[in-house]
Amino acid sequence: MNKLIYRSLYYAHDLLNDLESLLGREGSVCASEVRGRLQSFEACVKELGESVEEWLRRDCNELLRRVDAQLENLQQYSPEYCLSMREREEILNKELPRWRGALKGINAGIRFGFLLTLLEHFRGESERGEINWSHVCEHLWELRGYFKNLEQIYSGCKYVRLT
Repeated sequence: MNKLIYRSLYYAHDLLNDLESLLGREGSVCASEVRGRLQSFEACVKELGESVEEWLRRDCNELLRRVDAQLENLQQYSPEYCLSMREREEILNKELPRWRGALKGINAGIRFGFLLTLLEHFRGESERGEINWSHVCEHLWELRGYFKNLEQIYSGCKYVRLT
């Protein structure tokens, strides 16, 4: 399942990059082109939301709510209507950063939420007396990678306060 989640995240980022290229290009951009790209992005986020844990599904739903609002806004235009530069910049400068940030938040939740799941799995195996040490070793190396990543991310912080 993790491969599907990561594939969906990667594809969602690609779709946003494609939308950014479309909106930033010279010349006219039709509302139908933007709607089509947003509908693809919406479908990708829906697929992602079906694959993640419940607590991350809320983030996916919030992202979908914002995308739906933009799609609804674009519905007022005929397909051949060309968006003004102001309308394009509104999406580029206001919505795209929020959507990218939401995807990054979901990605971080998937990556680091895995730590707790893995530790709970080990605890369950231990309580049942079913520990497979080669399996434990494999996952401990994976955990080491996550902790090294966290160390790199927060290397400049004196402390981290969780709220």
